Amino acid sequence: MKRLILLITVFCLVSAQSFAANCYTPDQYRAEQAIRYHTNLMVFGLYCKAVMRQDTYGPYQSFTARNQNVIRKEENTLISYYKQTKTPAPERKFHSLRTDLANKTSLQASKSIISFCKQYQSDYSRAKSMKPSDFERWIDQINVKQAKPTTRSVCTAAKSGK
Repeated sequence: MKRLILLITVFCLVSAQSFAANCYTPDQYRAEQAIRYHTNLMVFGLYCKAVMRQDTYGPYQSFTARNQNVIRKEENTLISYYKQTKTPAPERKFHSLRTDLANKTSLQASKSIISFCKQYQSDYSRAKSMKPSDFERWIDQINVKQAKPTTRSVCTAAKSGK
């Protein structure tokens, strides 16, 4: 009987770890959304200069420089997630995520550059004046219950958070 209880306990612990590896806490979800936002701004900056008839990459670079500490914090949140879930090479996994996000956004832009630039124009306009406190507030207001693209779902038990 003791062996059965021990076996069930070990199974539950392993299952909980597997479950955690497949979902984000609300803060991890928000971190990915912030990284997606920053990545979309980069692609906008690279692709939309001709459509917008203005320098679009310079303001992206300014946003990045102004908000580098916030961006780094969100990057570290995701790298910590990968470490916590024992993902091999957590930093490399994070950079692969960034690259995948940029590639998907670039593919979207290449299908219709005008539509893409129009779609992201409001994000770009907002970002041009966004200070770190504004960016942090924007991240904090991301609602985990709204359907946004993500690589992981939000853990059911964690949905009661922010």
